[in-house]
Amino acid sequence: MGEHEFLAETWSKIDPSVEKPKLKYSLAVCIVAAIGGLCFGYDLGVLGSILAMPRFTESLTLSTLDKTNIVGLFLIGCTIGSALQSFFADKFGRKWTIIGGSVIAAFGGFLQAFAQNVPMLFAGRGIAGLAIGAFSALVPVYMSECIVHSIRGAMVTGQQFMIVSGIALAYWVDYTTYKAFTQNDWQWRGPLIVQGALGVIIFFAVMPLPRSPRWLLSKGNKEQALINLARLRMLPSDNEYVKTEFEEMEWSLQREREIGSTTYTEIFTSPTLRKRLIVICGINAYQQLSGNNGVNYYAPQFYKQLQVGGTDSVLLLQGFYGLLKLVMTIPTVFGIEKLGRRRILMIGASIMTVAMLSLGTLFGVTTGGDNNNIAILAANRSLGILGVFFIWLFVVGYNASWGPIVWVVSSEVFPLRVRSKAIAVSSMVQWLCNTIAVYAIPLAMAANTYAIFVALGLVAFSSIPFVYFFLPETSGATLEEMDLIWAGEKITKVETADVETSKLKP
Repeated sequence: MGEHEFLAETWSKIDPSVEKPKLKYSLAVCIVAAIGGLCFGYDLGVLGSILAMPRFTESLTLSTLDKTNIVGLFLIGCTIGSALQSFFADKFGRKWTIIGGSVIAAFGGFLQAFAQNVPMLFAGRGIAGLAIGAFSALVPVYMSECIVHSIRGAMVTGQQFMIVSGIALAYWVDYTTYKAFTQNDWQWRGPLIVQGALGVIIFFAVMPLPRSPRWLLSKGNKEQALINLARLRMLPSDNEYVKTEFEEMEWSLQREREIGSTTYTEIFTSPTLRKRLIVICGINAYQQLSGNNGVNYYAPQFYKQLQVGGTDSVLLLQGFYGLLKLVMTIPTVFGIEKLGRRRILMIGASIMTVAMLSLGTLFGVTTGGDNNNIAILAANRSLGILGVFFIWLFVVGYNASWGPIVWVVSSEVFPLRVRSKAIAVSSMVQWLCNTIAVYAIPLAMAANTYAIFVALGLVAFSSIPFVYFFLPETSGATLEEMDLIWAGEKITKVETADVETSKLKP
């Protein structure tokens, strides 16, 4: 029997009256695991406002290059961490690798908080980056392997909600300490202490969670895998739904074993895997090169160039910017399975294109291409407010689409036997592109600000045909059906035991 017929028959034999899975425990697992996303977001957001704090630059005497390196070394650490997590996740499991990452995150955070010089701060940023890079690749995988596939997209999107929650939290902690500690170093050390504390919270929060059933099964621990799956579904191990899902997992794993173990070389040489890898690396690159993290890190500088106020106003705007990011993630959590991955990405890219090109045009017209020519902006505050609107419009488009969707698609399209390795590669691409953006944007800002936004708008625009022609729709499919989708098969949704699943078209 082929995989097409097997998967269709497997689900069709379930009695419609069978007890359905309960989602409460899966939801709880996702919420706790996504604290890794909160730590990830906090680390991304915390330095943007600290770089604008007077006490920070006075304490450590930072050059412009030092400020760029503080961000860049963190991203280099993230790149390395995203690559190394594959080895540890396959050998020790997703759960224990996340726990190990939490120890590294805490150490890196506290090292930054109590830094006495610039090299100590650099070391803390790089060490923290190792953990955050691992979290970025591993947490979505762990979540996708543990939850019911009918809500997988919404729950992994919840990871992005936690990331932007962390960013928003960082902005407001920064603003609070900026206002509260005007005369001492707690102005910038306080937010970094919170960063270290989040690593401690992850350690204790993840400890009680179950290990991934799919990973346990891949290691031959069939009994524990079934127990964990039943625990996640809040059903007895002999429940028909649990047995059917477990049977599907076993069949898929057996098929992968027949093919053989996978090396990094095979990911690049196998036509099927290479196609997926190229597309996933492509959308990860677009996610970073469209400008999101450049805006995250350097928005305070953009606000200052728009002449909308001093440091107090700039940090307050950054706080509301973080809240907007948080709010705009919510619609996607509820709409991802209904609207589909592809449609949301293309709509979001369209909004991002309009926002960036409009912002570039505003800077070009008002400054004439000369960053020092700010007379028009200084004399017309309404133009600065319009520029802030375009930055926030970009956030609306990005955080409702590319922010969450890329994590979902990346975590679900690869077979179990290659999932950690493939996601390690795509995560490395993501972090490398992020690093390029972080180093390139300050250099471009020094030369010509408006050109940055025009370039970012063109990048966002080019992502639309890329998604349309190369990314298949995966909404509603199980992880075991991804091979068929990428081979061009179509699936239709059916109702099984009152839980939406999918069935392959003949």
